[in-house]
Amino acid sequence: MPVSTSPSWPWPVTTIGRRSRCRCGTPTSPVIRTHGVLTMTVQQDTFPYRYVSVEGAVDRIDKPPGHDQMLQVVNRYIPPEMAEGFVTAELANPSPGLVLFNVRPVRWLSFYFGDD
Repeated sequence: MPVSTSPSWPWPVTTIGRRSRCRCGTPTSPVIRTHGVLTMTVQQDTFPYRYVSVEGAVDRIDKPPGHDQMLQVVNRYIPPEMAEGFVTAELANPSPGLVLFNVRPVRWLSFYFGDD
């Protein structure tokens, strides 16, 4: 099976040892559900460059995610005055691919290209 990637909104959770990932209508969601693992990479594409890759086991799937769960994720990427409306609209008629994966990290790799 070819490797497939798609956009997602990563969200560090306050619970130690967990990370969540919210996906909207992507073809990789069934693959993640079937195999129970995922790898996620986040990067900063302006100098100083930095990235982190995380591989982990899926320990919970919320489909669709709850309103508060999704709002916590969306608030990281959309201004607060727009986030509430976005979440309400998405959850009013959720797509089959709207899912929140809770992941227990197993391996990390990160690098920072700055001076300090």
